[in-house]
Amino acid sequence: MSKFQILEIFRTPTKDFEFVLLLLKDKPQLIKVGPKSSSKLSKGQVYKNDIIKITNETPEGIDFELVSGNAVESHSVNIIDYIYGTEKHLPFLNDTLPYHQTSLPLCDVEQLNASTYSYNNTLFYNALGTLTTPLVGRIAYKTRINTTNSAALKYYFFMILEINNELLKVVIWRENIKFSFLKVGDVIGLQKYRINKGYSGLLCLDYNRFSEAAYFDCKEVTGTDIVKFNTVLPKNNHKSILTDIKGFISYKSVINRRCHGFLDEYYLLVVDGKPVVLFYNSDSVFYDLEAGNQIEISNLREVERAGFVFFISTIFTQIQFNKITELDEVCSSFLYEGKKPAKRQHEEDGGNKKRKTAHNEIFSQSSEKDSTEVSFLQNPKDKKIADVVDENIHEVFENGGALLANNFVEVAVGFIPDNFDSVEDVFREEKEMLNNKEYTVPMFLRPIKSTVNELKDRELIINEVSKWLIQAELCEVDFSNFNEWEEPKLNTGVCISYIENGAIKEQLPAFIKIKDDTEMICYLMPNYFTGETNLFNLYNVVNKANSYEDVISNIGKTFNFIVQSFRASDQNVLYFITGII
Repeated sequence: MSKFQILEIFRTPTKDFEFVLLLLKDKPQLIKVGPKSSSKLSKGQVYKNDIIKITNETPEGIDFELVSGNAVESHSVNIIDYIYGTEKHLPFLNDTLPYHQTSLPLCDVEQLNASTYSYNNTLFYNALGTLTTPLVGRIAYKTRINTTNSAALKYYFFMILEINNELLKVVIWRENIKFSFLKVGDVIGLQKYRINKGYSGLLCLDYNRFSEAAYFDCKEVTGTDIVKFNTVLPKNNHKSILTDIKGFISYKSVINRRCHGFLDEYYLLVVDGKPVVLFYNSDSVFYDLEAGNQIEISNLREVERAGFVFFISTIFTQIQFNKITELDEVCSSFLYEGKKPAKRQHEEDGGNKKRKTAHNEIFSQSSEKDSTEVSFLQNPKDKKIADVVDENIHEVFENGGALLANNFVEVAVGFIPDNFDSVEDVFREEKEMLNNKEYTVPMFLRPIKSTVNELKDRELIINEVSKWLIQAELCEVDFSNFNEWEEPKLNTGVCISYIENGAIKEQLPAFIKIKDDTEMICYLMPNYFTGETNLFNLYNVVNKANSYEDVISNIGKTFNFIVQSFRASDQNVLYFITGII
């Protein structure tokens, strides 16, 4: 049968979704994928721009296999047309929709006269009655685009307008989604709107969920006709309890996915020395972020988890950044649906080479035919990727000077640590007071009680992260990657390739074998999200040990292990120990 190039991967807007491929042969065409081949997409065996051959066609969809071939790099697709057009599809493994790209003509500032603006100030005392002039205000906050659990694919976002010294919530539904191109700071006028009663919502303040609307207790309307003025208005005196962070990105993880009743994509970042969980916020600039960029992230929530303080983006978070390196995508290294991971042979680093065998290098290419081949790096267009990145970073140093103290790390393993003192702490509910109401705050990535067998049977989508609480015996440890005198016992040669200041390096784990009814080998990894990357930090995870001897003394004891699972490829799910109680 004929070969096709995958231009994009979409989903149907249903709870039990189906994949839909946008394929290119002579012209683009949409084809539904059958259940037999769906796991090839959800588990990361097949990516955008891959070449496939259709092996079977049924009413349920196509079956296909991956074949060799050259992709047409020059063929571009505007995914907006397929998400907001006639078909109404969802993006691949992501329930947050992108902002619309259509702009509006600007209205002359002369139309924004003093009488109109002063008239707005009386509206809140008249229950937002009918207007003969636009309701004019400055966009102070704007949310991502949210989807609802409906086959009709309902979606919406809302803005918070500053109108003199008042705030107004303006909800925009699907039929007017074109207004999502508007930005924070724009001055707009509502020519038509409907007054809403407002929705108080549940007393639960989850992360990156629209329950965060509770941060603003104000009147609400649905906007149906909006104009944009070519002027600026000053900010009012409204004081936000959310946090802004600005600085250089010194660490960026691979893209992660959360499957928690809603599919999210997020990065772990370190910005200006502060750990940040940054969710995709409908702005495509999210996918352009790289270590070394200078970034400003607005409207973050500060979180304390077992003594570790970090920040999580909200539905109101906006991103601004300066791309200070031009790497032509050679360092655009996140695992994500549009990019297929490359298999790259890394050069030996002389005396720094640690014990590992080519047979099981999970994140480096091996010449062994039966070895596992996965990498977090994109297919480099330039073989001298390290030199290219290094030259750009040094150029920044010379021009800016302020970066000299920074290391820039991409795609090394990082994670939120779980330094809980007791199991009760894991399940303790947090509370937050907002506008004289008490809200429950669910823990982000709260560990789920499980067993080794249950954990191994879990079906994860590509790049999905989950945490699990498993009571088990500590059977054996292996720190031979760090202790030259230690004989390998569990070491399979696993290493993870990452970039630091332009150089491709290898991140090596320690190994821990645990057992309940079934044995399992997990990794202890240096943590680039917290900056805890030395051997002592690894020892300390094991019941706060200070030495190898302390670690060994815990063998045979039973602990509650917090295990983080991560699907790295269709063949590999990695298990990291992130805490021991």
